Amino acid sequence: MSTDEVEREPTVGRPVMLLSMTEGEPYAGTVQSWTGSTDGLVVSARISVSAGGLDQLANQRVWLSVPEGTAGFTVYSGVAKGSPPSGLDITGIKTVLHEHRRQHLRAPADGLAHIPAADQEPRRLRLVDLSQGGVRVALREPTELVLGERVTLDVVLQDGSAVSARGLVARIDPDASHAVVRFEDLSPEQGSRIDRYVLLQLTGPTG
Repeated sequence: MSTDEVEREPTVGRPVMLLSMTEGEPYAGTVQSWTGSTDGLVVSARISVSAGGLDQLANQRVWLSVPEGTAGFTVYSGVAKGSPPSGLDITGIKTVLHEHRRQHLRAPADGLAHIPAADQEPRRLRLVDLSQGGVRVALREPTELVLGERVTLDVVLQDGSAVSARGLVARIDPDASHAVVRFEDLSPEQGSRIDRYVLLQLTGPTG
């Protein structure tokens, strides 16, 4: 284990978010223990969760997102085993990425955003990148979206998953022919769908 990883080890009582790599919503948890072997090659943890989280996450590969101070977070991967009545034992823990600046993870995205337009065919814009905070799309014409416009989006990703939300056109970049739409009413289920897609893009299918 590197010095950097030692410094980032979550302490007892630290809140975490757990997300299955395959399905379901995220669950909040709390670190009960976080230990490594003497050679630093094996890391395991005990995380307390709700009964629903225990049922949904046991015997699955999971991501653990751990906040760091006032900004940023670290994401780990591991295998969850149920430890009733309210615990998960996570083994094979690995650090998969750090985010120091943003509130949400972002990754390049393949797919289309379908945006209805009054009395016109829906606008179909190619995705550039995606996060829980919003989506960047490629504009075919500079006036396809207007700064400050509120839109409804159906985001269809290359893996077949889809997200529907309302958003605000928060930025137009005419040089790159891009626009950023900030999500305004994303549900937890849709947010977890985006996080799962983003994490798979950033870390690969096994985390």
